[in-house]
Amino acid sequence: MTRRCKWVLLVILVVCRESVADNSGTRPPLNPKNASDQPHRIDISAHDWGENLKQFYVIIRARDPKIPLEVASGYLTICEGNKFVSGCEVKPDPDKGAIRFQFRVAPAYLDKSKFSFTVATATAHDRKQLPSGGGWAIYEFALKDFMPVTAAPSREQLPITSSTGVVVTKTKLSFDPKTCTEGKGGFGWALGSVSVTILGQQDGKCIFDYQWEVEGAGNYQVYRVRVPVGSGPVVIEAEDRQVDQEHHWSSVYTSFTAEQAELVRRMQFAWFEVPVGKEFARYQEFRAGDEAPPVGRGDTVTLRVLVFLDEKFTELAGVKLQRQSVTTRVGDGGPWQWAQSVAEGMRPYEVRRVQVPAKVAGPARDWLPGNVDGSTVCAEVQVIAVERK
Repeated sequence: MTRRCKWVLLVILVVCRESVADNSGTRPPLNPKNASDQPHRIDISAHDWGENLKQFYVIIRARDPKIPLEVASGYLTICEGNKFVSGCEVKPDPDKGAIRFQFRVAPAYLDKSKFSFTVATATAHDRKQLPSGGGWAIYEFALKDFMPVTAAPSREQLPITSSTGVVVTKTKLSFDPKTCTEGKGGFGWALGSVSVTILGQQDGKCIFDYQWEVEGAGNYQVYRVRVPVGSGPVVIEAEDRQVDQEHHWSSVYTSFTAEQAELVRRMQFAWFEVPVGKEFARYQEFRAGDEAPPVGRGDTVTLRVLVFLDEKFTELAGVKLQRQSVTTRVGDGGPWQWAQSVAEGMRPYEVRRVQVPAKVAGPARDWLPGNVDGSTVCAEVQVIAVERK
């Protein structure tokens, strides 16, 4: 009798261990066909972001309610062709019962770049009884496999770069500020990417946004540049030239100087930062809006605001303070400058999470209990109305 009981116990232990081991270790590469057949519920999507980036969202949910959702890490590997460019850890964020990763990549690196993440397949208690590394699943996917499929453009739908005078040749971009009044263009190379978006002409100057990233792992800056329309061709080039600081202020050669460029926003570790006085307000896209045109300068916008007490957006402010609204015209500056900077480019009903230093928050300082200069206003803002200029 004793011997039989031992054999029954042994069989039960083997079956339990095999069920855990089946879900542990490195999984086959994810793709749109097998993503739904994994030990966890996994949703991966990609969208256009800004002038020259792709935004990826990776959302993980538990499939087995007995195993708490636990994500150890995420890692983004950037390659150009078969050449490794850079790699960085991506931190996960909790998102209403799920775990979310988000990151942005320039199109030039999509073909060979990958993202991987590690999720628990056993409870912390069970993992103690498994070999080292057991009870974790490692997922990986190629970024290109989750890019949305689009139809080839017709001749009438070709990129605006081909018809507006923005000329891109390998790692050189140029246009004539006198005749080029709209359009965009850009290029990437082993160390980064650059792009321009022509905004128009005003007071005898050509105005355009210049975005650049050099060895930034997705971090970049956008400057608004003003050059006289008769100053000759605008040139941006990544090829080696004789280095002079005046024309290499952004690490590549530019025919314009830093004095002609004003920082509009920058991306730092998954947060956009916009200058407000001598400080920066920060924001992240939290929920996409509808398909209406984005908010532009001169538009009057009404924002619905939900105020939080912590930078992780987990604790709402008191009932009297948590719900606010702001109506302001984008580009006017003044006490609501931070709200205008955050709202520019938002679509109706889009939600962004915002962190604003209290000293430059204007009337929003009153939303904080204590109202201390060293504090930060943390809020979710949503566009609920737009009056176009």
